[in-house]
Amino acid sequence: RSLILPPPPAAGPGVAVLRIEGVLVDGDSAAPPGPLPVPLVGDGRSGDRTVVEQARRLVDDDAVAAVVVHIDSPGGSATASEAMAAALERVAARKPVVAHFGSMAASGGYYVATAAQRIVAQPSTLTGSIGVVTGKLVAGALWERLGIAREVLARGGGTALFDADTPWTAADRARIDGHVRRVYDVFLARVATARALPLEALDAVAGGRVFTGRQAQERGLVDDLGTLDDALALARRLAGVSSRAPAREVRPPRRRRLPAAAGAGLAALTGDAGAAAAAVYVLDTLRRLNGAAALCVCPWIDGPSSPPGLG
Repeated sequence: RSLILPPPPAAGPGVAVLRIEGVLVDGDSAAPPGPLPVPLVGDGRSGDRTVVEQARRLVDDDAVAAVVVHIDSPGGSATASEAMAAALERVAARKPVVAHFGSMAASGGYYVATAAQRIVAQPSTLTGSIGVVTGKLVAGALWERLGIAREVLARGGGTALFDADTPWTAADRARIDGHVRRVYDVFLARVATARALPLEALDAVAGGRVFTGRQAQERGLVDDLGTLDDALALARRLAGVSSRAPAREVRPPRRRRLPAAAGAGLAALTGDAGAAAAAVYVLDTLRRLNGAAALCVCPWIDGPSSPPGLG
């Protein structure tokens, strides 16, 4: 006749779980208005502004003894990846940080993890893809078909480099190629420092090659294989706290709503508010990616065309 209650959580500092999921973009994190069958941009997105704000709160939070960063991302904006990694480095300077990989932590997703002291991946995680690409969507003909006239006023050689009306010239491509190579060199240097690997040895694992978690561990890109619970247990040991120390999700700040005017306009045209909200989300994500000077994006895996190293 007695009610048996589970033991209360241990008092004292705990482990914070910070989630970085979806494509990495400049700006705020957001979630789609429902499941969208659109590759890359149809999933949720993590914005550097949101993640940096979360990381700053963790630095001075005495209730947080360690941080587990759960990453499930194909990558995204190189500048967003760098901002997130830099913010997590400031956290790692004060308390242990462990990165845990979900189904995918590739390219920009792996870039972010270089700030952690230890990396835990699942055996089937897709990771690696240490590489940089860039591009832009040229939609000049689309605007004409929609009856929309656009005019760009620019001053300076590179001002309209990412304008969506015109394709790149040969000079533009040369400028972009130089920028991509510089970003790639920064990527390599960050991995070499974080993983204590000589730059020469990175030739075998860089170049956009994709690996499973087990293969990444064999190549020195991952420390351990395990679940999120294993990563939490490791973080508790590194922080020297009880094995019963609670794990607490880091709540993101209140997300900003997508432009209401655009959604209302599309809803009036289509007669479907749900479809309009989905279209606004996809277009907004594309706008953010199209404005990024360089992207760290994992290539899609499709049969025999899979990148070298994928098993």
